Amino acid sequence: NNDMTTQNLTISFRGKTYPIEIPSDATVWQLKERIDELTEVFPIHQRLLGLLPKGAIPGDSEKLSDLKLKNPHKVILMGTPAREMTDLLETEREALIIKRKEEAKKREKEARLAEERRIEEERMEAMRKEREEQRRISEERQRKMWEEQRRVQLQNEIQNEMDTSAELTLVVQAYSSGVAGKPELEMNDKIIMSANMLEQIVGSRLPMPLTFQILPTIETDRQCHCGVLEFTAPPNTVYLPYWMMEKMSIMEGDQIILKNVNLPKGTFLKLQPHSADWMDIPYATRKPVLEFALRKFQVLTIGDAIAIEYGGKDYKFTVLHLDPAGAVSILDTDIAVEVMEPLEDAIIEDVIEIGQEVRGELAENSVKYYSFTIDDPNSSIMLRLHPTQGDADMYVSTKTKKPDVSNYMWMSQNLGSKEITINNTSSHFVTGLYHVTIVPYEAPASYIFSVKEAPIEGGNTLGSPEMAATVICSNCLRKVPESSLEMHQLMCLRRNKRCPLCDQVVSTEAYEKHQSQMQCQCGMTMDAIKLKKHKETECQERPIKCRFCPLHFPAKNIRNHERECGSRTAACSHCGSVFKRMELRKHLSQEHDIIMSDLTQSTELEHLK
Repeated sequence: NNDMTTQNLTISFRGKTYPIEIPSDATVWQLKERIDELTEVFPIHQRLLGLLPKGAIPGDSEKLSDLKLKNPHKVILMGTPAREMTDLLETEREALIIKRKEEAKKREKEARLAEERRIEEERMEAMRKEREEQRRISEERQRKMWEEQRRVQLQNEIQNEMDTSAELTLVVQAYSSGVAGKPELEMNDKIIMSANMLEQIVGSRLPMPLTFQILPTIETDRQCHCGVLEFTAPPNTVYLPYWMMEKMSIMEGDQIILKNVNLPKGTFLKLQPHSADWMDIPYATRKPVLEFALRKFQVLTIGDAIAIEYGGKDYKFTVLHLDPAGAVSILDTDIAVEVMEPLEDAIIEDVIEIGQEVRGELAENSVKYYSFTIDDPNSSIMLRLHPTQGDADMYVSTKTKKPDVSNYMWMSQNLGSKEITINNTSSHFVTGLYHVTIVPYEAPASYIFSVKEAPIEGGNTLGSPEMAATVICSNCLRKVPESSLEMHQLMCLRRNKRCPLCDQVVSTEAYEKHQSQMQCQCGMTMDAIKLKKHKETECQERPIKCRFCPLHFPAKNIRNHERECGSRTAACSHCGSVFKRMELRKHLSQEHDIIMSDLTQSTELEHLK
């Protein structure tokens, strides 16, 4: 019908066509009502394409005759039928109800966890107060015992005072351990004397062990005392630990006076560590570390700055107080040791809550430490580091307060923004405290750091089958929608590379940085990604626990230490017989039918001591 008073239209909707004949003076709204009768799509939900050029949409009040349509004319309908809209609204309403129930459960769980934490904190506080009271009572008891021991010891020393007629004073030239090529002198209080001095010592019939007071040729109120290691120095020359020369203000080649002395046995020693690194050693390990290190010292003087080596690190201490005198002998004596707070403040970690975002700045060669807590074992947490100036790397661990490039559990070294996701699928995941280190890369940096709940991947409220079907990208190993895999791989291959050494995916820009060379403390140079495994399994400086005591020593020294430590004697806690430590396992197995591991053996030995 080509009558100009009638407009013929063909409506295309979801693969079907609907012919409509309508008066030319009808409005667009009247057309939508006719379409509603055929498709069940409400007029307000209809979108008609083709009535105007370039996808424009006419107003509902416009007449068809004013649109200058062809006769017949094709129109495309976009919209959702009423029955589907009802189903969709009902689905969304149910999803909202479920979400509100889940949020209510989450709030209840958080309140329950908070209450449990409060109760646990109160219990721990009560236990702490109880331990402090017990420790105070024990210390008071020990203090009285020490005072009685000191009184008896002083009486014995007065009664058994040695003949002071055996005296020897030597004027010699002093050089440091560095000149002698004997760095091990720095870890004790021994000096190296010459052979001609040995002849004088033997002729003077000095009491053993040899103990000398070191005096500069100028008057000073400083004191320092030493023992003797060997007699291999050139004539009229002695080699001193550098810490002694520093204390006495002695320069290389200066003349000093050595005068033999008899010092009382020490009963009490107060030390102060220089660095807070000492606090990183587990509390239960500090006592055996000190006991082992102090065996290398013969005498101590107030003001001495001694060094102790443990775990490949040097820990310096200052002697603050001694009893019963300002200089004492610590050979073959039981001496009580008190360790004060370090001179240097401990590591300061900024505590960050989940959901919080912080800003920071880093100077070159500086670091920043953060910590956060995961209480829920089902949590999924995302750490995000966004440099606003320069670049910075992120390292995370639960075992050390200072994770770094060679000691971490999670790390990200990409250029630009970095993200680390931690959840219960991660191999190192635990509930508890996490430590984060942020390190600038080659220059000062500013950054934004956040710890937030990780978004749920692949979320799809409409249940679209295209979104539900996912595949693994062969390059970045991430799940992507199957329908967009080809487009994703085109971009992924340009932007990302997978490291052949660690199988980690990094951006193309950061790949060179990821493969950079680093030097281990043992002197070996290797790829940065290999450094962590090297320090755990191959490095000669890696700490290994002794089989006979709680201490750790570098792999290169562990055999010598175990040979010495295992040769020390102890009494069996079951039968009282005395034996070498290295024979403990065999003795307990044969005589008491007890099978011990290395761990229980070191624990048993600690108990015996």
